[in-house]
Amino acid sequence: PIVINLETVTLTQLSCEAVGGVWDTCGSACRGNEKDVCIDLCVEYCLCKSDTQCPDEYVCDDYIDGQGTCQ
Repeated sequence: PIVINLETVTLTQLSCEAVGGVWDTCGSACRGNEKDVCIDLCVEYCLCKSDTQCPDEYVCDDYIDGQGTCQ
């Protein structure tokens, strides 16, 4: 039989920090595009340097200056 796990790990401060990520409660809504016009809005991120710092089912991507976000 084929077993499919439909449970998805939710990206939260707890799940981020449990695997070594750094939770940013007020990151830029225009991360990486600050030169463009941007709304003043906080976006929560799990910051990482590698996939191992992201919860299962997430990868570290969208690197800026060596720092990525779990996606």
